[in-house]
Amino acid sequence: MAEELEEERRAHAEKQQALRFEADQQRQATRALEARLGGLAPEAAKAAVEEAATLREALEAAKAVHAREAAEAAARLEWYSENQELVDKNDALIRAQVGAAVPAARSSALVFCVCTGS
Repeated sequence: MAEELEEERRAHAEKQQALRFEADQQRQATRALEARLGGLAPEAAKAAVEEAATLREALEAAKAVHAREAAEAAARLEWYSENQELVDKNDALIRAQVGAAVPAARSSALVFCVCTGS
């Protein structure tokens, strides 16, 4: 019976030693994983991932707004450009009409002066 008890004690000691070894390996693996993650806890890592996703969505929304505003600005620029051409044409027409009207007005004034004797 003493031999059986001794055998049981030795088997128990070996099992404890194996469990300690396994626990040490698990601790080392945990430390290595924590070091690899930069010390982030899983909750913090999840929060960082969620924040990154939120920021990515905000960036995409900002890009869409910027693209829309750029398109609107380009359309306004095109409109101003077309209107400037119309303004230039109208300005040239008015100058031509004024240029034609001034000599006619001078001759009318000259005729009026000659006729009235003034």
